Amino acid sequence: MPDVTSKAYCRLFLATPNCFDLTELQVALAAAISGGDIASLLIRHEDADKLKEAAMAVTEMAQEAGIAVLIENDIDIAVACGADGVQVDGVVQTYQNARGKLGDDKVVGAFCRSDRHSAMSAGEAGADYVAFLNDTVAGEKEPVAHWWARVFEVPCVLIEPLELEPARVAVANRVDFICPPQAMWADEQSAAETVRLFNAMIEDTQIETV
Repeated sequence: MPDVTSKAYCRLFLATPNCFDLTELQVALAAAISGGDIASLLIRHEDADKLKEAAMAVTEMAQEAGIAVLIENDIDIAVACGADGVQVDGVVQTYQNARGKLGDDKVVGAFCRSDRHSAMSAGEAGADYVAFLNDTVAGEKEPVAHWWARVFEVPCVLIEPLELEPARVAVANRVDFICPPQAMWADEQSAAETVRLFNAMIEDTQIETV
């Protein structure tokens, strides 16, 4: 059994579905906020016009609750809605373009899937965080995010929506932010209960020592 320290420090990173009804999202987000601590909200949509509509509609609502709002891969929308930053694909040039346009005062995160090299390059370039899928690369025993969280100071996010038990393992391995499953957006009850449940799990989870 690994040694453990006291309690983990990890927070929730919510990500909208890639397609959603705006009214339903607003209702679910309000319920999620009532459920407890949320660090960040990544707004994404497969349709650029609907992405902008959603960003304009919910950014202030989330920020008033102390939630950092990030827009996926659209710097112009992030500026227009007053978001806290963006999450871009984890290519150094893409990161540098976003940083150049947004400046140092805004958050720029890099989505690196399960690519160690992309994550290290983004981290060295100055990304505020790197985001990973919960994949295990061939020949390795654990997701890249677990390794990253123990080795690097740049925060990491497990962006792939996680069920409770995989999320618990990630928290124990020092992952900084975790993304709950997309089912949380189904209705008010699901949203509030998911946030409560995941925060309770984080509070109860002990972290493994290196």
